[in-house]
Amino acid sequence: MSADTSVVPFGIKSVGIYYD
Repeated sequence: MSADTSVVPFGIKSVGIYYD
């Protein structure tokens, strides 16, 4: 899990947090 507000080629955007 990584907290990122940028656009990533993977993960699910949920409230600014991406779960990988």
